[in-house]
Amino acid sequence: MAGKTVTRADLAESVFRKVGLSRTE
Repeated sequence: MAGKTVTRADLAESVFRKVGLSRTE
């Protein structure tokens, strides 16, 4: 469970960061 949650959070953060950066630019 923990591993899955971490993986999902990591992926979500990566996507959010990429989108946020792209949006800012």
